[in-house]
Amino acid sequence: MILRQRNIRDLFLFHLQMLNNQKLILKITLSAAGIFFLVFLFVISAPSNFPVNKIITIEKGATLKQIAADFEQKNLIRFPILFDVLIRWTGHETDIKAGKYVFNRPFSIIGLALRLINGDYGIPAVKITIPEGSTIRDINKIFLNAGFENFEIKNKELEGYLFPDTYFFLMNNDSEEIITKMKENLETKTAKLENEIKAQNRTFRQILTMASLLEKEAPKTEDRKIISGILWKRLDKKMPLQVDATLDYALGKNTFELTADDLKTDGPYNTYTRIGLPPTPICNPGLDAILAAIHPEESPYWYYLSDKDGNIYYSKTFEEHITKKQKYLK
Repeated sequence: MILRQRNIRDLFLFHLQMLNNQKLILKITLSAAGIFFLVFLFVISAPSNFPVNKIITIEKGATLKQIAADFEQKNLIRFPILFDVLIRWTGHETDIKAGKYVFNRPFSIIGLALRLINGDYGIPAVKITIPEGSTIRDINKIFLNAGFENFEIKNKELEGYLFPDTYFFLMNNDSEEIITKMKENLETKTAKLENEIKAQNRTFRQILTMASLLEKEAPKTEDRKIISGILWKRLDKKMPLQVDATLDYALGKNTFELTADDLKTDGPYNTYTRIGLPPTPICNPGLDAILAAIHPEESPYWYYLSDKDGNIYYSKTFEEHITKKQKYLK
């Protein structure tokens, strides 16, 4: 009987010891898990000197390893290898968007990865509208007034090639990025017109230059087409175009400010003294003016003039033109 009681007691003590061992193992496991979790949080968390509200640039064509190394150097991440592995593991190594980023608070490695993959630059886009007929001078003023303090187009050869449209730019876009987008927009808008231009035996530059004259000379499509026919006809006959808008562009005046001396002053943009198109477009024309340049309307007219209200009067002869000039341009 006594032996049996001892066996029961030993069995009880054995199970009690096993239970204590299990509790100890559980405590060790939980402690290890806690430590691992804290280490994990430390590894993926942002460094204490994370660059908040500073521009971080990812260059176009940069590899994932280059980006990770750059991010470590700039204190965005602690462990570049982990950053590299994380993005590769998710299959997004080719989805990182190049550009300039701004982070308004510290981000973990996971948060950074999501921002880069989604192209979330963290910079509000600014709506910029470039009206049809704007010159480079006008465009520079538009961007300056919108807060783009370092923006400036200096290359005058770009006149005509910056397509007027509504754009959304980031405040940290530089001049080159903005110019590229506007030029690409022109290429996109006119890509389908290539065969039509060739059919007219004109170059794209000739069409664009003519379109810039039409943009400045007439606001209505029907008038642009008629004037296009007149100017191309005069051009083919080696007659001076006699377009006031080219002098306006060169002298910074409007048509009604031009003097007799202005008309006689020779220069590359004086289409009274020189035969042919001006050396460059005189503004950035819209698609309507470009189409009018490609598809001129035939008419019996050789001359035209516009009054201060924008009404346009056409003439078949020079004498008729002078008569209308005296009548409508008082």
